Amino acid sequence: MNEYMYNLDWIIKNSFKDTIEYLNNNGIKTEKLKLIIAKPPYFSRLLALLISLTSIYGFSFYEIISNMTYPTSFKTFSLSFSISTLPIASYYKKLIDQTSIGFYSPITREVYIKEKALRKNIDKILNNLSFMKIIRPSIIGLESDISRLTYPVYINGNNIEKDIAKAFIDIIVDHEIAHSLPYMDEWEAFLIKECKTSALEFLIYFYKNAYYRYPEAYKIIEGNIRTCKDYVENKNLLNIEEENLWTYDLGRCYANIIIDKNKRSSKVNIKDLIEEIKYLSEKDVINIIKSYNIN
Repeated sequence: MNEYMYNLDWIIKNSFKDTIEYLNNNGIKTEKLKLIIAKPPYFSRLLALLISLTSIYGFSFYEIISNMTYPTSFKTFSLSFSISTLPIASYYKKLIDQTSIGFYSPITREVYIKEKALRKNIDKILNNLSFMKIIRPSIIGLESDISRLTYPVYINGNNIEKDIAKAFIDIIVDHEIAHSLPYMDEWEAFLIKECKTSALEFLIYFYKNAYYRYPEAYKIIEGNIRTCKDYVENKNLLNIEEENLWTYDLGRCYANIIIDKNKRSSKVNIKDLIEEIKYLSEKDVINIIKSYNIN
């Protein structure tokens, strides 16, 4: 930690608190969410989650453990659950998945942020920005592996590391909290659910951090919409890996269009937007992107 100019855990906790407060102030109740900053090794945390499953769903804990296989490094595991429990098990695979940064457990109502994966992504972003000459204060675009789109980031003061870390943490935390909100079926199809959650994530990030105050932020939004329009026009050219990423980004595209449409407003009603997002389909989003004209 000494090599960094910021306290990662402190930023995560404050991001979580600020998002909960923002939602509550806008009439959106979050119902006793708990934040877990997960650090390796994950075995003890995984056992706690499995115990919670047994108490809620009546599985035999010892039967679950006996059907688990794991190497010393505990990088992978398999669970022998019935078909009905597979969606539940998928949440816990994310705990030891090397690529996932965070996830939400609907069983325990816990938001998990994986510190090691989070830091790895922040370091990569900072490394990519190292060649830029950043004039402070300013709005810059944050690009990362989690999205094809760019997020506006306000750089203030001399600690660029901290500003970038806070922005990226906000994005991850906002996404996972969005999963907990009562705006869709908890077990809805994965692709539809992630599209909706990603739309709400971008909206919360943008309006919670008051980026509507900066004309430069809307330039980034316009660029994102052009990227989205290019995607829907060339969708058939993408490979499977790119398609998976765009599942999330379709929702973010929708959010960017909402932001652009409301660029003369100081804020939007997030509660109303949740109701709007609830009925989204992938086809709806694609048609909206195709027909939207940037002023």
